[in-house]
Amino acid sequence: MYQRVVVKEGQGVNEVDFERLGTFPQTGIDLLTRDLMASALVYSGLLVTQSGSVTVQIAPGRLYDNGRQFASEVTEERSFAAFVPVTAGQSVICLIVAQGQEVSDDVEDRYYERPIDPNNPASGTQQSIDDGYRTKNRKVVLTVAPGIEGARPVAPVAPIGAVAVAEVLVTTSGIQSVTMRTDSQAQRLERVAGQVNDVAKTLALITQAIEGLRADQAGIKASLLGSASKGALAALQVDMALIKDRFDISDNNSPYWGDRFLDLRETDIKHPDYKALVEEGIRFPYANITEVPLSVYNPNDPNLSHAGSGLICPRYVATDGITVTAATGEMPLGGIAVQTITVEQLVEKRERVRVGSTFTICNNNQWWQSGRYDPIAGIFTSATGETYKAATDHYDPVNANHRIMRVQQYWTDTIDVPYEKFTANQKTVSGVIKAQSFLVHQERWTPRTWLGIKRWGKGAAVTAVLVECRDDGTPDPTRALATVHKSEADFKAWPERTYFPFDKPRFLAPLAGSQSRARAYAMMYFVTGDVDVATADGQSFLGGNLFSTTDGRYFDGDLTRDLVFGIDFCSFEITQIPVNLTAWNLDGGIQGIDILAPTIVPSASNIVYEINVGGVWRPLSDQTIGGGILDGVTVYYQSRVVLTGTQWAMPIIETGNSRVRLTRNGDKLTWVSADWLIGEQATEFSFRVVVAAHDADRHTLNAKCLHGAGYKTATAAVSVTSRVVAGREVARPDQEYAVEMEWTFKLPAAVDRAKFRLDGSTSNHRLPYNVEWAAARKTA
Repeated sequence: MYQRVVVKEGQGVNEVDFERLGTFPQTGIDLLTRDLMASALVYSGLLVTQSGSVTVQIAPGRLYDNGRQFASEVTEERSFAAFVPVTAGQSVICLIVAQGQEVSDDVEDRYYERPIDPNNPASGTQQSIDDGYRTKNRKVVLTVAPGIEGARPVAPVAPIGAVAVAEVLVTTSGIQSVTMRTDSQAQRLERVAGQVNDVAKTLALITQAIEGLRADQAGIKASLLGSASKGALAALQVDMALIKDRFDISDNNSPYWGDRFLDLRETDIKHPDYKALVEEGIRFPYANITEVPLSVYNPNDPNLSHAGSGLICPRYVATDGITVTAATGEMPLGGIAVQTITVEQLVEKRERVRVGSTFTICNNNQWWQSGRYDPIAGIFTSATGETYKAATDHYDPVNANHRIMRVQQYWTDTIDVPYEKFTANQKTVSGVIKAQSFLVHQERWTPRTWLGIKRWGKGAAVTAVLVECRDDGTPDPTRALATVHKSEADFKAWPERTYFPFDKPRFLAPLAGSQSRARAYAMMYFVTGDVDVATADGQSFLGGNLFSTTDGRYFDGDLTRDLVFGIDFCSFEITQIPVNLTAWNLDGGIQGIDILAPTIVPSASNIVYEINVGGVWRPLSDQTIGGGILDGVTVYYQSRVVLTGTQWAMPIIETGNSRVRLTRNGDKLTWVSADWLIGEQATEFSFRVVVAAHDADRHTLNAKCLHGAGYKTATAAVSVTSRVVAGREVARPDQEYAVEMEWTFKLPAAVDRAKFRLDGSTSNHRLPYNVEWAAARKTA
């Protein structure tokens, strides 16, 4: 109390003095509570307990509001009957809140000395009795604030000037639970003192540990100074960043960061200034681009088959391949055990050819098969939106049968397996299931299969599915190559053959190419209705087996007989054929050509794309000779593809899901990295890149560090160094000349996250460069 009432001997005392005897101590206690204990709105006591199905009792307690004390001195009861929901499944949370209120209280009688005649002071005085309020009480007023009914009710918010004491959950059966609101409860000083003592003890232990760490750090520093230079440690950090990128370990919460630019995971493509191409390095974006399907100039070319169906396929005739004709018996192909199974269709492999000065070599291509990246999805994705990636749980990108060739300005990528599950392509087939397997020892194309059907009932139908076989020789319906459906109107009575022509020839190959171990295939037959077929003795055909199954998974073999059936082969009439394609055109000039098409090239055949340059047909691979054949200025080229092979093995290209991308580079690029969360405060960074095909007279490349709110603050480097990469001082057909550039940044304030930006240009769009990799590290 900082004020007190002064009363001296002989002094008269009036009502003000008596009022001060009460207000001075109260004001002092209010200020003391506010300054040292609680200035916020908190409560103490007021324990709420359930006393009935819809009632609670609230124990006495206090409320402190900005230092003022209010009290509830008796136990109070509240009913929640009015808040019980009437709808089943509904509930409501009611909030018991407390407010402070100062009221005049305690009405009592007191004697008053008053004049007998107020108008005549000389009349004397007399005593009279009056009643009135004798105290002022600060009381706690308790009220109930209901929430909104719902299946998942939400607690209401306490009104301004009130404090939440407890939450009462009310359901259709009454009060379900009572939860005290400890977040607004006053803390006892003895408890706070205990917590402070615990913190002090912990801090003493931490301080002791820190001192030990300082001593250890000093020893480590001295050891490092004697064992490795800063340059060696910097190189180690860069190498570690790239190794982490190799194993797909996050750069966050690490003092170093790296990326090899084989995908966009470390690139902020949504940045408004981003204008670059990330494709085996950072490259210049396209100033112009067009995409067209690979198409035949003359679909009616007599030297082609299926040209109108989207194939570039040399003319062939169907001839006998695998045949079983010595019929000795018959059997029902159908039955009553009808099954419905899902057949998973395989798709043709992809081949991609890229040519032009756009495609400077980046050593990153070796990392496609590192295990971190998926070369199938990253390189062979279709332009038509088809998702092209390995659709199997056992896919291994390291052993993805992906063959890469990179020479200056000429790239090729090939998948060696002819068919694979690269897209989701499933069909549901129903019927009684039989199958006949056969072995293929040499590479062959098959246009159709046939079956010896002897008789059939009304409404009969057969669906023939060409599948690969499992390692145990049984048919595998999850690896289907073709599906053909025929009904009774198409059937021919044996000895006439009932043919099942495929929509396009299917490639059959031994396990590892021509003259290698035979691969087993099978024809699966799904039969509805009554169909009887001719059979041959099991000893007359040793190249396969007859199978039956009841569930489409497990097959039983029959060694005593085989189906009378056949697999025809394509006999190509022309073994070298140039096929004219529609011409390629791009406004401003063609600098790059990128061809992606489903393509199967047998081992004894090859495909060469050519363009007409000055009246001479030149293969695209000539781009590696001298200055190349694409000058980046010519806007129109006649094009063709030359197919070469043998009578039995010619390449076939599918144009329906192909694309030819014609491009011309821009002369400026801007690339921005994704967020790098450092995990600690930093003020200085080093940012290092390797630039391939760099020409200091024609090219510029500058880096900035982005930081601050929204990464809107860009800090320029205080220094930049450039040096030739060891071993790459001279360009070769299989690698580019390369330099390493490193920028040093000093920021005005510490940050715990950053981005990096590269801005580059070339004085001639036909002479671009690419950034192979980048690595950043914190230096202070």
